[in-house]
Amino acid sequence: MISNGLNKSLHLFTLIPGLLCAAERPEFTAAMHEWEAEMAKPGQRAALDLPEEVRRILEIEPSERDAAQSKALAAFFRAQQDRVAAARIAREGIVRRRFQEAGLHYPPREIFLRAFKHEGQLELWAREQDDAFRLVASYGVTARSGGPGPKRREGDRQVPEGCYTINAFNPKSRFHLSLGIDYPNTADRVFADPKRPGGEIYIHGSDQTIGCLPLGNPAIEELYLTALDTRARGQGAILVHIFPARMTGSTWSEFAQREAASRPELRTFWDELQPIFEAFERTHLLPKVSVTSEGRYRVVP
Repeated sequence: MISNGLNKSLHLFTLIPGLLCAAERPEFTAAMHEWEAEMAKPGQRAALDLPEEVRRILEIEPSERDAAQSKALAAFFRAQQDRVAAARIAREGIVRRRFQEAGLHYPPREIFLRAFKHEGQLELWAREQDDAFRLVASYGVTARSGGPGPKRREGDRQVPEGCYTINAFNPKSRFHLSLGIDYPNTADRVFADPKRPGGEIYIHGSDQTIGCLPLGNPAIEELYLTALDTRARGQGAILVHIFPARMTGSTWSEFAQREAASRPELRTFWDELQPIFEAFERTHLLPKVSVTSEGRYRVVP
């Protein structure tokens, strides 16, 4: 049985004249054959978060697939190929207006992402020169997983906490578009399960999560385009700071006291993150952060 998502894609071929013909154009066919050859390499399909229906079709020899399977696979491949282009058509104007309203050029010279688990928010900050960052947008997290505290092992469902960088752009994500973060980082590897620390943590679309930060499809389209275009302009490492909550005021004090009452190690860890949070709050400049040999975060004076 083909899932609703694939049925919708397949339905397009029936309803919109020319799409099936377009799928048969030589350039499309060649690109799809190249993709299928890549998927046939050992371990390649397992490394990607493909829908189960697509995996099953790919396991069938092309000559043995029925018409519905061939059309469904072509529909899926076309959706993957067109996703960023479609996002640009739909969202780039909105992104440019956001930057204009913030008084910034687009694409900017540098962006920075900051997430707060308790509040369920992810902020996009940017700057043009070496001046302070400006807040461009704040996106709501559409689903939550785990609880307060860092990620320490595979399967704990935790969203990591700490200082990360974007290390992957996936335009073919099962969750629309996704930006990977480099968990486990140097600090995580000291404390996480040495054999199964977990991984594949993303900021992505949709409204499902088992340790990631989902933003919904419109928001990830904006964020993905911004990150893509800023990287193309020359930014190397896009930093992402993930905090348990906004680490200020009485709300934070009460939250930290409550959560650390039975887990004192949280207070120790959060005492490392708080100076990082406060430094940016105070100056809107990124503090220089190092990791000690014991896996502790430190703000470098």
